[in-house]
Amino acid sequence: MIHHYYLSFIFIYLSLTSLCCQQLLKPKDEEQKIPDSLVPLVRHLTTKSMNNAWIKLQEEFESYIQNLTTRRDELLNKTEELSQLYENHLAGTGHVPRCPVTGQQTFFLYENFCYLFESMPVSWNRAKLNCIQIGAYLARPDTSSKDTFLETHPQRKDTAYWVGATDMDVEGTWRWTDNDEDVNFSNWGANQPNNWGSGQDCLSIGYETGGDRVWNDDDCNMYKPYICEKAVFSG
Repeated sequence: MIHHYYLSFIFIYLSLTSLCCQQLLKPKDEEQKIPDSLVPLVRHLTTKSMNNAWIKLQEEFESYIQNLTTRRDELLNKTEELSQLYENHLAGTGHVPRCPVTGQQTFFLYENFCYLFESMPVSWNRAKLNCIQIGAYLARPDTSSKDTFLETHPQRKDTAYWVGATDMDVEGTWRWTDNDEDVNFSNWGANQPNNWGSGQDCLSIGYETGGDRVWNDDDCNMYKPYICEKAVFSG
């Protein structure tokens, strides 16, 4: 570290140099003498002592820069080591897809997705918001295998569950709420969807018909349990 002595030394030297220059530039009738109190200090500041001080200052500064450079190289090497360890971790058995733990809620892993079976009955819109609040969305059973997993999972109670499709915008055009894509795969029950009564615009799954679990369109204001879905993460 640069010693305060040398900084003070340079400051005094520059101040005296400035004072001397001012004296030289003034007309002779305005010249002022250097104060007597500074005369001993001026005598001390010889060319040799100034050169020695400057050399010492340069040496300390160069040493300081060298220390910083060394420290920087050490940190760069450490960063490379940590990056390599992380890559090795991901390439090894430690790279395991798993589902998050949200409070006391348990997500179940299937393929690349995690599912939460919530037994508290709510309206379809409330179910949608509840899933969003935990970083998920109403489940999207868009393949036969996913639908079978959700329809037959032991966690699912013996009742219908809300999932994430609706035809609120255009009657008869069912779309998934999380990606706004058309529902292509379906597992509708017989004569469903039928938009019965005052209107049925939300998808529920799990109705038992002849031993099979099927889909049904229901009144969105009805209270049902629901299923949330989110992607897995690695760790």
